[in-house]
Amino acid sequence: MGKLVFTYWDLRGIAEPARMLLEYGGIEYEDRRMSVSDHPKWLVEKFSLGLDFPNLPYIIDGDVKLSESWAIYRYIGKKISLFPASEEDQRQADMLQGVINDIRVGLIRFMYDADLYKKIDELRKNQSEKVDLIEKYLKSRKFLIGNDLSYLDFALFETFDQHRLFFTDIFDQSPNIQNYMERFESLPPIANYLSSSRYNKFPITAPMATWGGQKENDRK
Repeated sequence: MGKLVFTYWDLRGIAEPARMLLEYGGIEYEDRRMSVSDHPKWLVEKFSLGLDFPNLPYIIDGDVKLSESWAIYRYIGKKISLFPASEEDQRQADMLQGVINDIRVGLIRFMYDADLYKKIDELRKNQSEKVDLIEKYLKSRKFLIGNDLSYLDFALFETFDQHRLFFTDIFDQSPNIQNYMERFESLPPIANYLSSSRYNKFPITAPMATWGGQKENDRK
């Protein structure tokens, strides 16, 4: 079996949790990054890959071909034993997936809005309410599923890292989240990845986005 192939645009977007999972698990993989200028090529190529639902990101791992970000996170999580074992924890994971997705979509949909900076107070209010709920939830938990690291933590960390890059003070009154973020990014495989040439802090979004599409923070 050859290397696992992971393909997405050349940006963080919704791909970074999968990249971090692969890094954490020590899985040898090809990180295939497509330029946005390759979009016409992708439209031709996508239906020749054997994917049931052609989309980015996707992975090819031997006979396994998967698209859709959450399916990929779960697949890698199971592959590296970061999937909740008990039915109770799996139910919790199902709920948390929805919560994390709401938070991340709540940010992303504004990033592509031409009126982002006119709506920044609305964005802050919407996201701060969600942050407060996570702050409360993490009060007695080391990670999202109690003391056990899971694939969900990779998605939440990435989502919150994007938040703190845009709103530098959004976690100032959230000590549980601050500790959580520090705990996660201090995990040796994650710390090694974040300090390596394989990791790019920017771009986060595509070039046409109002924020995050450049090679450095373009927060006004």
